[in-house]
Amino acid sequence: MPWLAAAVGAALLTAAIVLWGFGRAADRREVLMVAESIGHGETIEPSDLTTSFVAVDTSTQLYSAEQRDQIVGALAATDLAPGDLVGPSAVTSGEQLPEGWQDIGGLLRAGNYPSSVAVGDRMLALPQEGDPTGVEVLVVDVSIGDDRAALVVLAAPSTDGGRVAQWSADENLILLGVDR
Repeated sequence: MPWLAAAVGAALLTAAIVLWGFGRAADRREVLMVAESIGHGETIEPSDLTTSFVAVDTSTQLYSAEQRDQIVGALAATDLAPGDLVGPSAVTSGEQLPEGWQDIGGLLRAGNYPSSVAVGDRMLALPQEGDPTGVEVLVVDVSIGDDRAALVVLAAPSTDGGRVAQWSADENLILLGVDR
């Protein structure tokens, strides 16, 4: 009879594992999903979003349906296609680019930008060396690291964007504050 007790124990264990698995599979969360194509830098409108249920194993980096109001009005950080799930990397609170301006990425060492730099600031971009003719830029996004280096996304008129990008690539770029 010990084999009968072992068989019953194995059956009960199997049933418990199956029930636990089905319970976890039913653990779903309603998250935001893109309904209409959204281009990089475009404002997210209510009609651009829908919801979808996804199985949740651990905490996810997706916005829940309840966070819809926080996302509407934000800017798309990248091109978003219908069916894309919306998480922090899909949106930005950065500034919308003025017409005819373009994004430029850069890394500035501490001392090459005002410590108060913030998204939305209008700045003057200058080379540390060379022609001192500056270019007015808009700070679209900024992240300052532990070493005080600033990873920035700047917007500049398309006529001057190449110069600013070259200064950045050559590590020759500095930013000066102008009227806010």
